[in-house]
Amino acid sequence: MTKIILDARKLNDYGIGEYIKNLFPAIINSGKFDLKLIIPDKENLNLENFSDISDTDIIRIKSANYSIKEHFEIPYAV
Repeated sequence: MTKIILDARKLNDYGIGEYIKNLFPAIINSGKFDLKLIIPDKENLNLENFSDISDTDIIRIKSANYSIKEHFEIPYAV
């Protein structure tokens, strides 16, 4: 099974967030991928619209977007 890591930290934003909202269910429902989802630790993301995330690993990231710290925290967490 192919592994995918999806950075969903911008899920609540316009533009890229809308793209992620449309891409995520297609990946989950295909059943072809082992998915890991990166989300911010501080925010509550609305994941209830996604049908089945029970098999999805959730990785919570504390560092701010576009920070130097994220370049170290994300690879370490993954």
